[in-house]
Formats: sequence, C-alpha cells, structure tokens
Amino acid sequence: MVTQGGLIRNLCRVFGLAICCWFGLAAPASALTGNEQVSLAGTGKFEALVSGMELMLDKQPMKSSDWYSLCYGYSRVKHYGKILDCLDSLDKSLAKGDTRTRLFGLDDATAASHLMRAEALIELAEYDPALVQVQKALDWYQREKSDDKDIFINALAAKSLATLALGRRAEAERLSAELEGFSLGMTGGDYVGAKSLAMARVNMALGNWQKVLDALAQDKIFGLRSFLDNLASGAFLLGINNWVWIELPRAFMQTKALLELGQLDAARSGYDKLLAVPQVKANGEIYWMALYDRGRIAERQGQLEEAERFFQEAAEVIERQRRSINSEANKIGFVGDKQAVYASMVANQFRQGRFGQSFESMERGKSRALVDLLASNQSQRLISPKSANAAKVTQVLDRIRNADLDSRRQDESRIRSVSQAGGSNELQTLASALPSSLASLVSVSRLDLKEAQSLVKPDEALIEYFAAGDELFATLVQSNSVHGVRINASQVESVVRSLRQNMQEGSPQALGQLQALHKLLIEPLLPNIRVKHLSIVPHGVLHYLPFGALNDGKQDLIDRFTLRILPSLAVLKYLRPSQTKGIERLLVLGNPDLGRPDLDLPSAQNEAEKLAAKFKAEHLLLRKKATRTAFQALAPGAAFIHVASHGQFEAGKPLQSGLILAADKPGGGINAGRLTVSDLYELALDAELVTLSACETGLGAVASGDDVVGLTRGFLYAGVSTVIASLWQVDDEATTYLMLQMYEHLQRGGYPDALRKAQIETRAKYPHPMFWAAFYLTGLN
Repeated sequence: MVTQGGLIRNLCRVFGLAICCWFGLAAPASALTGNEQVSLAGTGKFEALVSGMELMLDKQPMKSSDWYSLCYGYSRVKHYGKILDCLDSLDKSLAKGDTRTRLFGLDDATAASHLMRAEALIELAEYDPALVQVQKALDWYQREKSDDKDIFINALAAKSLATLALGRRAEAERLSAELEGFSLGMTGGDYVGAKSLAMARVNMALGNWQKVLDALAQDKIFGLRSFLDNLASGAFLLGINNWVWIELPRAFMQTKALLELGQLDAARSGYDKLLAVPQVKANGEIYWMALYDRGRIAERQGQLEEAERFFQEAAEVIERQRRSINSEANKIGFVGDKQAVYASMVANQFRQGRFGQSFESMERGKSRALVDLLASNQSQRLISPKSANAAKVTQVLDRIRNADLDSRRQDESRIRSVSQAGGSNELQTLASALPSSLASLVSVSRLDLKEAQSLVKPDEALIEYFAAGDELFATLVQSNSVHGVRINASQVESVVRSLRQNMQEGSPQALGQLQALHKLLIEPLLPNIRVKHLSIVPHGVLHYLPFGALNDGKQDLIDRFTLRILPSLAVLKYLRPSQTKGIERLLVLGNPDLGRPDLDLPSAQNEAEKLAAKFKAEHLLLRKKATRTAFQALAPGAAFIHVASHGQFEAGKPLQSGLILAADKPGGGINAGRLTVSDLYELALDAELVTLSACETGLGAVASGDDVVGLTRGFLYAGVSTVIASLWQVDDEATTYLMLQMYEHLQRGGYPDALRKAQIETRAKYPHPMFWAAFYLTGLN
C-alpha cells in the first residue's frame, strides 16, 4: 500500500522537487512556511533554504520536518561546519516520535538522517563512523520492512565506497554485485535513476569504466527530469540550471570513463565543455580533477606546454585547500590522487629539460603530502601553538579550519565570488599570519629555485628524488647549477624492500644490492658533483634506503661524502642554527623498564651510563625513571638529548609511531609510556641534537606520494636542529660502540662528519653494513 507521503515522494522522484511547487522564491527575509521550504528545495535554492530555516531557530520551536529541511539544506551546500550538529538535533526530535518530513514526504526520516550523516562522514574521510551510520539505516530498512528502495540503494552504495576506501576491495566488489542484482520490481521505475547513479559511483571507485557508462545509460529519463524541473521553476527562462550540482558529477563520471577507456577526443570535448560551466570553479574536487585529466589528454596528444598549463592550474586549486574533503568523491565514487598532479608536473617538466621548475614541483608535492597527512582525521589535536602570542595563533588556526570547511560550500554566491576574484585563497592568506614553521603545516609552502640554491652551501650538493610510476626523477641542485636525470625505477621498490630484510639478517646478498642501487641512483649524477658534502631528499620507498652504505665496488658513499638526509629542502628554512659550544645540558634516557625481561636492553643502559659519565649529563634516566612524563618535563631544557630504548614504527598510523618509554605507573603495558610523533608536534624543544639510539626510529609511513611523518620530522618541528635516527633494528653492542665514537668526534667537528667517522670506525670492527649503516642524520650540518 502506498501512503500519501509515499505518493508525493514518488512524484518528486520522477519530476524533481520543483513539480511540487510551480513558483521560485527569492531569498527569505523571515522564517519559512512548510510550502516555502518545499519550494526552495525544489527550485535548487539551498542557500535561501538554509537562511530561512536558520531564522526559525530563535523564533519558534523546530519540529523534525524543520530540522530535516535545515539539515538537507546544509548537506546540499556542503556546510560541513554545521551539518553534524544539525543532524544531532534532528535525531533528538525523531527519538520523540515526531518522524514525518515535508521534503520528499517521508513518513519516517530516521534512515534518511543516518544516510545524510554517513554521506558527510565519508566526505570527511571518516569511513568507520560512516559505516556505523550506514548499518543503522540498513537495520531500519529491514526492521520496518520499508518500501523505500532509495534507502537500500544509497546505503549499499555508501557501504561499498567506505569499505573500498578502507582497503577492503573484495568486500566492496561483493556489495557492488549485490547492488547490481537488487531488483526494483514491477513498480520500481521511480528508482531507476537512484540505482543508475549508485551503480555508476561504485563502479567508478572500482575502476570498472565501461560499467560506469553502462550504468549512466540506464537512466534514460534524467535529461527529461532536468528539463521539466527547469521549466517548472522558471529557471529555464533565467538561464539557471537547478540540477547543476547533479549534472556536473554525472558529466565528470561519463567524461572520466571515456578518458580511461582511451577515447581521447570524446574525453577532450567533454572536459572542455565541463570546464566552461561557471559552477565547476566552485566545485573544488571536480575542478582540479577535470583540470588534471585535461592535462593528461594534452600530454598524451603531445601538447606538453598545454598539459603544463592544466597541471599548474590543478595544483593551484589543490593548494587552496588544507584538508582533503571529498565532497565529490561521495557523489562520483572517485577520490583523485593529488600527488599524481605533482608527479605529472615533474615528469612533464623533465621531458622539456626544465629541471629548475621540476625541482620546485617536487618541493610543492612534498609540502602538499605533509599538509594532507597532518590535516587528516587522526591528527586533529595536532599543532599546539608554540609562540609567545599563542592566543592569536589559536584564533588563526580556528579560522583556517572554518574556512577550510566553508570552502566546499556549493552556492551561487560562491560561484560569483570565485569567478570575479579568480579563485579566493583564504587558507593561504590566513596561514601567512602564523609563525613560518606552523604555517608550513597548514598551507602548501613554496620554494623557488633561487631560494633553494641559497640554502645549499657552496661546498655542498643536494640530490632530490621524486617517483612517478615506474620513473624516478633525480634533480641535483648546487649553489650555481641544476641538473636532472630520469631513472628507470621499475625494480627499485622491490630491491629496496629486499635489501632491508637482508640488512637485518646480515645476508651477503645485501652487498650486491647496495652496488646495484649505487649504479642506478648515484652514478648518473657523480660527474657533476665536485664537493665533499652531500644532502639527499628521498621519495617514497627511498626513505628506507641506507644511502651511506651504497657502494661503487670500491668504496661506500660515506668514504666519498659526509651525508645528511632531509624530508625536503624547505625544512632548512625552519631550523635554528647551532648556538652551543661542545656538549652541554645533556639529557640521557636508557633501557626503560617495560615490565618484560625480554625487552630489557642492558647494552643500551651501559651506553647511556657511559655517555652520561663522560659528558657530565644533567639528567640520566634509567629503567623506571625513563618515562614519557619525565621526557616531556625535562626535554625542553636540554641542548642534547640521547635516547637508548626501543622504538616502534606504525606504518598505517605514522603519527602513532614512537619511542617506547617506561610507564608512570606499573601495569600499563609496553605502550603506556609511548612518546608518539603526535606528542612531538605539541612540544617546544630547544635542542641542538637528538640522538635516537633505538629500533626503527627513523622510519615513517610512505603511503600516497610522500606522506612520510616519522619521529625525525616530529623532532625537527618541535624545534630540534639535528636528529640522528635508525632505519632498522640495531645490534646493541655495535650501536654502543658507534655512539661512543660519535660523541667523541662531536667535540671536534660537525654532526654529519662525526657520524661519518664513527660509522667508518664501526665498520672496521663490524664490517657488514647491518651493524653501522642503519643510522642517518637529518637537519643542520
């Protein structure tokens, strides 16, 4: 049996909401009646709907139907700063038994509320909470034996997209098959459009490009519905398209599928038409993806300069955003890889011999990767202001977060402002009001070639790597020159990962792999290097490589150069020069008591005691005293910090990688005293050098592009000038010997030279690189 609400709902599905009301309305000056709410939603005037509903908040009690209209308006204009709070209020009202809505004539908005919340959470990349909401909607659908097939269709699509985003592809494919097999029945014609769009989204995410086209083709009356809506609302006469926010994603999906299927001319035409629509500029995710794909087409057709223009425009759009809010990914099922834009820029510039520009693009890509990671969900408590004017910094950060959320709003006023201003850049403007080191974490920083060369000393060379597919690009920057080489990197990742395993096992196979990697990564650049100091900026899997042990068949790289490893060249702008003479204000932590005898490190304790005695440490914390709390209390006053303990690397959650220190109270487990990367971003340190004589302390996660945030980066941001850390589990005795030698040399020379000499001396006693090559230095010379 079809209820009156169901009949209205079905009519609105067929003809669009505007068929329910024949007149468009101007922006309201007062609270809205029920009919006005339906009319504004039906004519696509969602900002006016939101404004009118907000006027009701203080003037009269809100019923579920009112809350639903407001939440729906927020969801359509992507007002992320308010939608979740609105849904909380809607759920409270629904729980009281007031379940009906005016929009869509829903008899019970419970499931619709869950799906609206799931949609917002998916767009904010909060996939696990989104799945909880999807399941609640499905449970309601089954429990109520609902005839609203929209609920099941959209819930299944959302579940597939969220599980795929969490890396569970097999489950996503199963859900896709279930959705495809879902029968609409004899009376299900009104749901064809919903299923068509849902299937297109899911197949887009799975990369089934032909199925995307097939799914979109099933909705044969979409064009008719769009035309009728515009005609009914009067928008047709005004030249306004109320369905634009639906048509744009559909148009992008179709054009993207054509490109991936190799139909370049059709895709080129489609993207040119898409980019000519004014609303695209206000639709951030689609805009940069369309620009990027248009550049890819130009590149494939040999038009490199045109490709460069599109890539640069795409990067500009990306850099106006801090956090990656995937509003369009939820509509189209496709999350664009922002790092691919930078990789394409680098590759395109290399092909044209523009090595200086490619270097600048490499640095921009690394900066974007860091901003993406630190702005992600898992680090919202990150970034504690470390300046004298902390209140102002906090205020600016709050404005940045709000501007970031509002930058996704989809309304006509934004379209006009973007068109007139050529694209606002409020995030970067706000970031400029922050201290430079903090600004670099919330907005993409840029480093041009001239400034880069000023950071490279006359007696130094810098090699920066950037991976793009099976190609690896290496740029050699010196104070008065820049060179570039392209490297076939198809086997590099597998060799580096195998090398790491062989190193930990002390296998002789590692020696041959080190020679092969030297020939591939270093040898092509050697003819242009005439200095003794070499800095290296790795990319991707190269962060796991012990560069000092690379061997040309006669000598290791440390025999030829003093080395340091940097996360980017731009990081040097934020490091404080050395201000101490000799080793002073030394803090030493060693062999923390983790409550398990098998985790004791007697050699580390011996190392800590000898260092503390020889260099008159201010504080020596051993066993139960080597706690996280003690470190946080004493580290800000130390000039030199030495930690001899276990370290733990969390590839999936890099901000949770950390040093394993003792718990303040017994019985908390080995993680009770963990000092994480996230903790470091909240500290203000004044240390010249931090030495991490621990397992895997130099590692960070290498996921999309170059999202490498390990302990080294955390200490640099906290204010440390130089960090020495390790790449794999180190041998206790060899490490103790190396550390004691290094501190001896620190009294007479620079940090890189001290580490180099200590490694050479350790190599004489313990020849295999597993004993001496794990440690590397990052920071100042």
